[in-house]
Amino acid sequence: MANPTPLKPEQIQAFEMLFEATKTEDANAQRLIEESVRYIILANAGGIAACLTLAGGLLKDKAATIPISDVTGPMWLFLIGMIVGGLVVSLLRAQAQDFAEKHAANATAIIRNTGRTVSETESAFSAIERKGLPHVTLGIKVLALVGQLTFVAGAAWGLIEIGHGG
Repeated sequence: MANPTPLKPEQIQAFEMLFEATKTEDANAQRLIEESVRYIILANAGGIAACLTLAGGLLKDKAATIPISDVTGPMWLFLIGMIVGGLVVSLLRAQAQDFAEKHAANATAIIRNTGRTVSETESAFSAIERKGLPHVTLGIKVLALVGQLTFVAGAAWGLIEIGHGG
C-alpha cells in the first residue's frame, strides 16, 4: 500500500471542526437522556402534588368541596402534556445522536480521502429508524406545540374548576 497523502491544513481544520461538532452533539445527546429522567421525576412529583392537593393537603377545607370528577379532565390533559414532553426530549436526543454520527462520518471521510484506512462504525439507529430521522425536526415542533397547548388547557381548566369550588 502506498503512503497516504499528508493532510492539508484545510483538511486538518475541517477534521478538527467536525470532530468537535461530534463531541458537542454526543454530549448534547447525553444531556437530553439525563433531562428525560428529570422529566419523569418531575411528572411523578407533579402527580403526587396533585393527589395531595385534592386530598386537602394544599387546599385545606376547600378540597372537600371539589369532586374528583371535576378535575379529572385537566389531569388527563396534564398527563398527555407530560407524555408528549417526554417524546419531545426523546426525539431531541435521537436528533443529537444523528447529528453526532453525521459529523463523525464526515470527519472520517476526510481521513479516508487521504488514503488512510479508517474503520466503519455501526450506527446507533436501525434501518427503520434511519428512514424516520429526516422527519424528526417536524415531529419535535408538532409535539412541542401539542404538549404546551395541553399544559395550558389543563391548567386553565383546572384553575377554573378549583376556582368555582367544584
